[in-house]
Amino acid sequence: CLEAGYGRKRIPFRPTHSLAPALGKQLAQIGLACLQAEALSPQTEQNLAVCFDLLPASCTIPHFSTMLARQPAALKVNVHVAADVPNGQLLAYLRQIGWSGSLSKVEALLQFFRPSPTAVIVDLAVGDTVAPMIGFAFSQSLTATQLKEDAELLAVLDRCVESNLCTPQKRAALLSWPGRVSKKYQRYAWPARLMRWLDVKIVCATDGSVEAKGYLGFAPRFSLF
Repeated sequence: CLEAGYGRKRIPFRPTHSLAPALGKQLAQIGLACLQAEALSPQTEQNLAVCFDLLPASCTIPHFSTMLARQPAALKVNVHVAADVPNGQLLAYLRQIGWSGSLSKVEALLQFFRPSPTAVIVDLAVGDTVAPMIGFAFSQSLTATQLKEDAELLAVLDRCVESNLCTPQKRAALLSWPGRVSKKYQRYAWPARLMRWLDVKIVCATDGSVEAKGYLGFAPRFSLF
């Protein structure tokens, strides 16, 4: 995580402007040096730097991950894109950073799953190239008590069913997950509020195939009531 307090700012999900891209790039380089046994190749370092240097306004990279179990280790960069960033500007960013996938395919996916202004997280795999696999994650706003109050994410789920990426039964199961409940844990005298939320990611693979993934999020929060 490159931004202090990122977990607290997740509700509601909005990109923030507290971290300058130059500082984020520097922290990412320091963090990767600690996490990985081997140094990044010069080309990977350059590709990572470009992801920060060319960030459009209203976009941030608050966190990244390195999957050490994969050979070679995979570096995932998450670009948080605000609702006011149009699809055309996002496509231009992908072109500028040298993303190696099909822009026409991604344009069609964005037009279908993001036809109106919606915040989205772009999941990039960065190495000696910016890999063609890409993900677009839509996150539930936890200002809504129930998912049925989040029209944007409901629309994404409906489009998943429409495009045969999700069955109606799975959609119904996903809808049953989000919510808030008071929970008492062992060894703690005071109950916590367990919050459950849903993220949906549309993934375009290297071969151009598309799949939808649902992520079941949960976290305890201190609560007096």
